[in-house]
Amino acid sequence: PAPISSTTPAPIITSTPAPITPGPDTPLTPAPNTFPPVTTATAAPLAVPFPPTPGYPPCSVCGEGLQVTLPDVLLENIPNTDPATCINLQIAGQRGFIEEQFCPVIPPIAAPCGCEPIVSPAPIASSPAPITPAPI
Repeated sequence: PAPISSTTPAPIITSTPAPITPGPDTPLTPAPNTFPPVTTATAAPLAVPFPPTPGYPPCSVCGEGLQVTLPDVLLENIPNTDPATCINLQIAGQRGFIEEQFCPVIPPIAAPCGCEPIVSPAPIASSPAPITPAPI
């Protein structure tokens, strides 16, 4: 049999067209918009939709004077309800969805939420500090 010889084809090189620079009399036409319209949310989206509030008093799930610092932690040990993130539980408490008699038992359940004291910003001095000239 005759030997089989194969040849590697030469690479095909395509050139990139030069950029078009419009002259002073060339009108510019914007490209058509093919993107879907963008809507802006007015509030942060929640993983769980909230129905109208039943009107219970606000309840801080961490306890009085404490705040959630780990909002995305999923709490699966909430009695008589589905698992919820710390932030959704906190929002439910703020909006009056936690019955008043259950509010005191929620803080131990919310412990994984990183409950820490609410820190208020440092007060701003009402007058600047006096300037003392340096000795000469």
